[in-house]
Amino acid sequence: MVDQETLIHKTYPNIVSLGDVAGIPTSKTSAAVRKQLPIAVHNLIDVMKGNEPSKKYNGYACCPIVTDYGHVLLAEFDYNKDPDITFPFSLLDMSKEQRAAWMLKHDFLKPMFFYGMLNGWM
Repeated sequence: MVDQETLIHKTYPNIVSLGDVAGIPTSKTSAAVRKQLPIAVHNLIDVMKGNEPSKKYNGYACCPIVTDYGHVLLAEFDYNKDPDITFPFSLLDMSKEQRAAWMLKHDFLKPMFFYGMLNGWM
């Protein structure tokens, strides 16, 4: 079992991080950052109020694995490798390729990353 993370710096408790700079053993995806952001914000507010960080990141990772053109296997899990399903179509069966996962990755996430996040709009 892996410890959950507070996303607080180990040496400097007034520094809160997320994403690639957090140095945690998870995938470096926007889906992971989406789950880290509310935890980092909550813990930053705790630190600013002089309290201990109270929220922990469970290591959520989302790996869209492209198996063929038009086919994606969407794997969502936590530090303990337990399923941590957030996208509604994943409720069907994460062990099978899904057309909806392809559409999410190709038609939504890719443009959101390249035209939104990289331009600082998200």
